[in-house]
Parts: sequence; C-alpha cells; structure tokens
Amino acid sequence: GVGATLVVALSAAHTVAEQAPTRGAPTTVAPGRFFFAGNGRLRLSHAHFNTTLDVRYRHADGTYDPEALKQIRRFFRSREDGREGAVSLRLIELLAFVEDRFHPRQMTLLSGYRSPEFNEDLRAAGGQAAQTSLHSQGLAADVTLSGVNLARVWRQLRELRTGGAGYY
Repeated sequence: GVGATLVVALSAAHTVAEQAPTRGAPTTVAPGRFFFAGNGRLRLSHAHFNTTLDVRYRHADGTYDPEALKQIRRFFRSREDGREGAVSLRLIELLAFVEDRFHPRQMTLLSGYRSPEFNEDLRAAGGQAAQTSLHSQGLAADVTLSGVNLARVWRQLRELRTGGAGYY
C-alpha cells in the first residue's frame, strides 16, 4: 500500500566494523560468501537527511571498497543523534539484491542504524522498538520502495528465506 514499509532484518556475523576483504587481501567473492547478493552497487535516498547514496561497494573481484563502506556506514547513521555504528555486509548485499531483483524506482531508507540511546528514547516514548533491536546491531533496515508492490516483495523475500522481512 501507499506509505507501506518493508523491514529487512537478518543475523549476520560480518559487519562494516569488522575487517572486510579489500584489495590486497585474500579475495572473497560476495555471492559465495552470502547466499543473496546484489551487483555490488547500492542506491538509496534517505527519508530524514535529504541525501542520497549511490556507491559501488564491491569490486568485480569480490573485494569490498573500504571508502564505500564508510560512506554506507555514514548514510545509515542514527537519525536523531547522528551516531554511526556497524552495518552488516550481509544487510548491504541483501538491500542491493532487493534493488537488483525488484527494480524499484527508488529505495528510501527510513531507519538504519539506531544508537542504543536513540533506541531507548523510542521505547520510552512508546515507539515500536525492541529492547535488543537489530537496528542497534546494524542488522536491520526499514526501507520503502516506490514503483513496486511491497506486499509482493515481502512475500517473495519470505519465500526465499533471505532473513527476517516485515511489512507494515
């Protein structure tokens, strides 16, 4: 529906805060590393900071670009206090997979990383935030996609077992 949100959440051991393979390091090709992967490019708009992200985060040889990962980490920052935290490489790959597979006109990030302080403020105000939010661990993102049927995307992601996918 109009104004609907897709929540993509997952468990992942690899985060941007950890050492991702970079040029000169042993090559790890993303599709072998993660079951679902995009084409190495991520394009998002941000609902709260009026900014856009268009970055090639993975090279053709499968290594990750550390500068691009820094840009993604900054883009996903906590919207109320601007704090940055780890962002899962698997989450990045999954968002790029969604973009590549479903071809939305635009993907908009509503909520990426949430600092523990911001998450607690949301909870105290009666907002929908888990005490141990996957957003605070860099493992979840709330996105909306324009030009696609979000309910269909949600159903297909659940059928593919890409991780947790919510729709509201």
